[in-house]
Amino acid sequence: MCVAVSGLFGTAYAQPLDDINATVLEYDDSLASVHLTWNHDDSISLYEIGCVSCIPNFSENTTYDEIVLSNITSLGNGIAILYVIAYHDDSDMITAKQVMLELS
Repeated sequence: MCVAVSGLFGTAYAQPLDDINATVLEYDDSLASVHLTWNHDDSISLYEIGCVSCIPNFSENTTYDEIVLSNITSLGNGIAILYVIAYHDDSDMITAKQVMLELS
């Protein structure tokens, strides 16, 4: 089998938050610790990461490409709803992503 590909190839750049990974580190049937990572982007100076399904809702800020959130709770269906917002140097929001994670 022969496959031919033709065309012009340029430099491809990943967009902020194109690749978010979430891992449950601990879960005791009510609270979880979650490790979140995402792709690095030099144009981003600050990330805000929060939990919508948590009571009360909360958020934390970081300049790194990862964070561990503790005391994560889920909705009644076992799904935790998290978000990550990327900010540019001048505090303009560049992009926001929602992360739904099954805890049960």
